[in-house]
Amino acid sequence: IRVVLRQRGFAEAEWALAKLFSSPHVEDRKQLVEAVSALPAENTRRWLRWLLKDDAAEIRLHALTVLATTNDPQLFHLAREMAVADQDARVSELASRIMRQVR
Repeated sequence: IRVVLRQRGFAEAEWALAKLFSSPHVEDRKQLVEAVSALPAENTRRWLRWLLKDDAAEIRLHALTVLATTNDPQLFHLAREMAVADQDARVSELASRIMRQVR
């Protein structure tokens, strides 16, 4: 498994993060949003994109906030999707603000 993960671009530091990602506890996933910031930029963006799909609006909001600081080339596209589709008003409002700033 480790060989395959390395081949797919996962650093060893990310293996422990997978436990937080799959945790049923929002606080663990919230810690994950902070923890991925220490990874190389592309890895950070990958994890944050995954967290944008979290069931908890609080996690999506936090991940989008951090993603907005990463210079992700897909930021406008991701924000547009979230502005339209996210059911939480806080998330969709933040996504709309990000879209206006990125333009």
